Amino acid sequence: MSEWQSALPFAAGSLLLVLGCFDAELCREYPPSSAEPLSSETLEQSVRLSDAGEFTTAAFLATLSGLPELWPSQSPVRGSGGNVKLTLSYESEPRGSDGLTEMPRVEVSVAFGSDAPRAILQTAAYPNAEAGGGFSLFTPCSSTVDSAGLDQRATNSSGACCPYGARECEAPFTISLRRLDGAPFPPLVVEWGLSVSAQVDSCPGAGDPELSFERASP
Repeated sequence: MSEWQSALPFAAGSLLLVLGCFDAELCREYPPSSAEPLSSETLEQSVRLSDAGEFTTAAFLATLSGLPELWPSQSPVRGSGGNVKLTLSYESEPRGSDGLTEMPRVEVSVAFGSDAPRAILQTAAYPNAEAGGGFSLFTPCSSTVDSAGLDQRATNSSGACCPYGARECEAPFTISLRRLDGAPFPPLVVEWGLSVSAQVDSCPGAGDPELSFERASP
C-alpha cells in the first residue's frame, strides 16, 4: 500500500474533525439566525356543558424537530406557546356572547405530564364574542448540564421540558374546559380551537426546524 493510500483514513478523520470544529466556531462567533415563526393549524372542537362543574378534557401532542445539532449558549427555542380561543352560545335565543346576555362562566386549564392543571382563561359573565388565552409550550431544561437559565425539572407549570442539546422535543399536554355556574342558566355550547407556535434560532448552515401538532389519546 502506498503512503498516500495509507494516509487517506487519517486525512478523512482530520477533515471531519476540522469541519466539526468549524461548525462549533460558527456557533460561537456568529449570532444565531432566527427562522420564520412556526405555527400549526387550529384544531377545533365543540362541547355541550349543562351543569355546574361539568367538564371535558382533551389530550394533545406538540413535537418540535430538526433542532440544531449544536445549540447556542442560550436555548434556541424561543417564544413557543399554545393559544386557545372559544365562543359560548345558548341553544336557543338569545344566543348570548353579545356583551348583554348573562352566561355561565367557563374556565380553561392546561396540564403538562403529571403537573396539576393550571387555569389560563376564565370567560366573563357577560361575554362579548370570542375569548382567548395562551400558555408556554417548551421550556429549556437539563438534568445533567448546569446551564444558566435552564429549568432543572422534567416538567413544570410553564411548559414541557426541552432538554439542552436535544434534536427533538415533545410536549404532551391536556386542555380542560369546566363550566363554573349552573342554574338558572340553560345548557351551554362551547366552540373552541387550539393552535401552537414556536420560533427556533439556529447556527449558520443548520437545517430547518419543524413543528407538528395532533390530538393524542388521553
